[in-house]
Amino acid sequence: MTELTSRSSATQSRRKIPFLLALGCGLLTLLVLAAIFAPWLAPFDPNAQNMAGRLLPPSELHWLGTDSFGRDLLSRVIYGTRPTLVLIIFILVLTVRSGWRSGWRLAI
Repeated sequence: MTELTSRSSATQSRRKIPFLLALGCGLLTLLVLAAIFAPWLAPFDPNAQNMAGRLLPPSELHWLGTDSFGRDLLSRVIYGTRPTLVLIIFILVLTVRSGWRSGWRLAI
């Protein structure tokens, strides 16, 4: 005879979250944490110039290399998440407000 087995509710609820949604939420969480803890994560001051170490390729000291002013690119990327996330939040609020106000009537 055939036996029916039921899955537990924990297994079913775990499978309901789509993979891409979980991946996106994880990356967003990582970016927010990087923005919050930027002073402790960045290996160098993002604005400190070192003309002797300009345009260096990636190495153990500078993981992403340096720019034309000798600034560490990894530090600049980490600190760059702060204004980017503020801008994203501002745009999100603005678009949700405008969509809510128009009643979702306008189409692109």
